[in-house]
Amino acid sequence: MNFIDKLIVSDNENEIIMLILSVLALMFIFVGFKDLKRVAGYKYLLSSFLFFFGASVFTIVESYMWCSVFNFLEHISYLISLILLFYWYHLYTARENR
Repeated sequence: MNFIDKLIVSDNENEIIMLILSVLALMFIFVGFKDLKRVAGYKYLLSSFLFFFGASVFTIVESYMWCSVFNFLEHISYLISLILLFYWYHLYTARENR
């Protein structure tokens, strides 16, 4: 059984769907990158999403190898993603309130 067959048959259906949705969102972000650059603190918002995307990848990879390492990376990625999102929101609202 190859990797793709294991991926499809595995218990990770919801994680696979999340990864597919993340890839689609990432495509939309890069298509509209010119518009995104007009948002205050866009680098923090984009970085937050990239860490979220990484966490989605780590979730699937942890099922196949180095479980504890990728589980740690997944949770650290979620943490960094939320910190960046919080900081972006702070910058965005501070700019709107001026």
